[in-house]
Amino acid sequence: MLFFAAFLSVSAMAQNIQEGIGHFYAERYESAKALFQKLLATNPNNIDATYWLGQTLIAKKDLAGARSVYDKALATNGNAPLLLAGLGHVELLEGKKNEARAHFESALNASKGKKGNDPTVLNAVGRANVNAYLTNKNGDLDYAITKLSEAAQLAPNNADVFVSLGNAYRAKGNKGGDAVQAYRQAAQLNPSLAVAPYRTAMLYKTQVRYSQPDSWVLYWKI
Repeated sequence: MLFFAAFLSVSAMAQNIQEGIGHFYAERYESAKALFQKLLATNPNNIDATYWLGQTLIAKKDLAGARSVYDKALATNGNAPLLLAGLGHVELLEGKKNEARAHFESALNASKGKKGNDPTVLNAVGRANVNAYLTNKNGDLDYAITKLSEAAQLAPNNADVFVSLGNAYRAKGNKGGDAVQAYRQAAQLNPSLAVAPYRTAMLYKTQVRYSQPDSWVLYWKI
């Protein structure tokens, strides 16, 4: 009975995280924030909830709040790879590229296991670089594509990885082929992930402006 109770508790927590991520991608940031804060009130050491709360605050342009979330969590979970990647994301947005790269590499090294890097951390590193590139050009798109491609190989059933990879290719301005393929893969893996077909549609809408990739930020967000 204790085993099944623990199993159900973990399953419910995972569902709540996914619900919050769904709010995040739908740009329902207040709902995402409230859900992640609720999870952290129950378990302050919930790494996934902490990471996504920071991402939500970044999306709300509350950079100081995101840094506070990651700094506070790292004070007690100093080697948590996902939190190191989140802090690196904040540092890129702050213009601290060297510090950010150091934290990304530390996150990847800390997460590496017998099968290689952790695809969740690779995804976080890639997402951070794409978002920062679109925000202030401090992100490294080639670095992002390398890490996200590795994540896609390690976790071929992770729709979120393919959304991030599509975002990276789209920001790179590769005429849309690789971006569309990544978004379609994400949609096949998770048909309820509306962001994938939506961004494909936005890509077609803006493809006449491939000579001006900076303008794409007007049409889509990370």
